[in-house]
Amino acid sequence: MKHSNLIEAVRKKLKKTTRNDHHIVFQVLTHVERLQATGEGEEILEHYLASKTWYLGRVFYYNGKIYDFNNMAIEKWSRANRHKSWSIVKSFTHLNRI
Repeated sequence: MKHSNLIEAVRKKLKKTTRNDHHIVFQVLTHVERLQATGEGEEILEHYLASKTWYLGRVFYYNGKIYDFNNMAIEKWSRANRHKSWSIVKSFTHLNRI
């Protein structure tokens, strides 16, 4: 896609956004300006166009990189046992009792 077509498609999608103060709007506009000034960073705008709106809540665009926190698989560790040793757990329970 040419830069002008890509920018036009991004702006069209941004007009459909109901929350204009959402973090993704500011980050996409920054990368639109970066693409216009330097000609770099079109993969970020293509990622924005290919992603659904609900998916972008945990996506961040920073310095030409895409940080996607939607499919993070993390290990959860707990020390809440009688020996006070660290062990891997499946989920955390009773967090609001602290």
